[in-house]
Amino acid sequence: MKELSIIIPVYNVENFIAECLNSIISQTYDNFECIIVDDCSPDRSADIASDIINHYQGNIEFKLLHHDTNKGPSAARNIGIQQSTTDYVFFLDSDDRLYPNSIETLVNELKRHPNADIIDGEVFMEGDASPLSDLPSSICGEKMLYKYLMDSKIIPRVWNQLIKKEIIINHQVFFKEGILFEDLLWCYYFYRYVEEYYRVKQYTYFYRTSNSNSIMREASKKFDKPARSFIIVMKEIIKDIDYSLYPQNIVFILSKLMPIVYNANKMGIEDDTKKLLHQLKKELLVRHLKEFRPLEVIYELHLFLPLSHLLNLGYYRHQVLYKYCSLIKLYYKILGAFYA
Repeated sequence: MKELSIIIPVYNVENFIAECLNSIISQTYDNFECIIVDDCSPDRSADIASDIINHYQGNIEFKLLHHDTNKGPSAARNIGIQQSTTDYVFFLDSDDRLYPNSIETLVNELKRHPNADIIDGEVFMEGDASPLSDLPSSICGEKMLYKYLMDSKIIPRVWNQLIKKEIIINHQVFFKEGILFEDLLWCYYFYRYVEEYYRVKQYTYFYRTSNSNSIMREASKKFDKPARSFIIVMKEIIKDIDYSLYPQNIVFILSKLMPIVYNANKMGIEDDTKKLLHQLKKELLVRHLKEFRPLEVIYELHLFLPLSHLLNLGYYRHQVLYKYCSLIKLYYKILGAFYA
């Protein structure tokens, strides 16, 4: 049986897909399957992938799937999960690549920790010195990794990790389709169930920043779609807030909502999106007024005019409000029983 499944969504990457797939073929460990999902790419990406697979002779089992319409990376990852036959999955973006011993390094770590929920590696960012992460080599215990996410001590991402598929299936933690920031929402749910996380202090993933056709690069030019997607993500998180870790959850929500309001004011968004954002802010404010949560209310008033003008001040955003979030956590540490 194959050890793991590498899942690659493919869309508009004809300049990079060959390098990506060749980095897989060149792995020093080859007991895995590779599921490539062509998301109805308009260029030659699928043809290039097909040609490479057809000429490959080796132990890696390749599967090339095709979408009839463009559905986005979330749908491609979901179908990859469903078609996989292994206990662990590994997500790889089609404009990135692996180092020759990446999979062997991660699998060896898995052999040392056979019950691991996640085996993670280091990421080298193109054009960056990319210092090794200062995260501990292991984060174990109930909701411990989730706490790291809530405290913004770990960047939510799904690629470059061996991920236990059993958790995805048992808890139905699939990717929400049709939005950006799907990694954030997925991690918010998946990390709740992670009890054993291990990290190797070695680069196992090359992250490309120079792809001008990437979805996030295109989204950065116009803020309306990112704003809409983020509103959807925040609504999901607020709806399913984990009250056992309420202080961490609410600070996480507020700290993510503030830059969206700032960028929406700075870059502009469509009127319909403005209404959705205003509704989200209002619902959160009213909710905390009813629950008598004064510190949250004070923060949330900064998301409305006239206090939102203060967000234009970098020091205020990054220092004052950041420290205020620490005050919220301290408040609940002292008076948490009052809200129990």
